[in-house]
Amino acid sequence: MLDNMLLFVALAIIAGTGSKLIHKYVLKETEPYAFALITNIVSAVIFFLLALKSFSLPKEPMAWIVLGIASILWTIIAVSSLISYKTTDVSIREPLSQSKTIITLILGILFLREAVSAGRIIGTIVIFLGITLLIYHPERRFGRLSDKGVKWTFFAALLSALVSIADKAALNWFNLETYGFLVYFFPSIILLFFLSKRTQHVRHLLKTKWKSALAGIALALTAYYFTLKAFTLADVTIVYPLLQLTMLLTVIGGVIFMKEREHMWQKIIAVVIIIAGSIILKV
Repeated sequence: MLDNMLLFVALAIIAGTGSKLIHKYVLKETEPYAFALITNIVSAVIFFLLALKSFSLPKEPMAWIVLGIASILWTIIAVSSLISYKTTDVSIREPLSQSKTIITLILGILFLREAVSAGRIIGTIVIFLGITLLIYHPERRFGRLSDKGVKWTFFAALLSALVSIADKAALNWFNLETYGFLVYFFPSIILLFFLSKRTQHVRHLLKTKWKSALAGIALALTAYYFTLKAFTLADVTIVYPLLQLTMLLTVIGGVIFMKEREHMWQKIIAVVIIIAGSIILKV
């Protein structure tokens, strides 16, 4: 069982790292809107196939209100997250996105009345220190906070933390497969309303990068699948720390494959600190 768990974790790490690097590669020459639309449509189709045997819809009005809020948030996240990939180095973007861990913790305490522990406090402080080191730039008064990509990364992280509250509430009414389909399906519909002036961007992506785009989407879903498989075989306290290697490998991958070598050691040290904080916070 342990060997299988380690295999699933390794596959999740490899797939997760690959998907993030491919996202950056695709977005170098394509528009975030086009990639967001394709990602949501493909993911909706896949989740629909998974939901066929267990598809069910609740009758409670509140369930649909929560779903509507989540769908709007996920639509904005889909675009803003991909803008952050396009406008900042993946070796900076990936560890910065962990700021959502701090925001989620704060929201959980405020709105879900989750317990406050010493580990959570220490973990939050350590993550904050790692993020501070990551955005520090000796030649800028406010460090990298002035970078467009950094702002979009923090914005996407904030929305991701907010939508996690809606997701958790929605699963009181929807099963996982049905909900997964709906929160990809409705954003697809919303994005299609803005298609008329952007058809050339979608055509460009499908003409030049469709194989890479599909590979990135498939790897992201594969990483999610093997993560769930690993959680079925071992405790979160064992699996979660191992999965944090995805962040480190993404930074290293950005340095090697994307030539993101400015302040390389600062990035690596910062991501190690953020990983340590995430482990302290989660364990």
